Amino acid sequence: RMTPKSKWVREPLELENRIKVGDYVDAQDTAGKWYEAIVRKVAEDTVTVHYVGWASRWNTTLRRYRKAAPIVGTPMAVRPPEPLWSHTSPWRENVKIGEELEVR
Repeated sequence: RMTPKSKWVREPLELENRIKVGDYVDAQDTAGKWYEAIVRKVAEDTVTVHYVGWASRWNTTLRRYRKAAPIVGTPMAVRPPEPLWSHTSPWRENVKIGEELEVR
């Protein structure tokens, strides 16, 4: 930045500005745990996610922007979606041929 008030040139690259339906992200639930999730809906200020491996009744609407007001019924501590594997592990890399996986 040229000055503290000048626009950050990489702002369009921030996840909150480029997130779209179908993106895989890390999403925090209301208990504060992070899970892999897929984006189901993107609105102006919110993002609805589906937690991978969980029933759709657990889908959650989260703030899209860090500085946005909290969503009614969701604790302010619940953060917006983050890039995939920033809070979860890339477990698929450790799966070996012939291993059994539980699929829900």
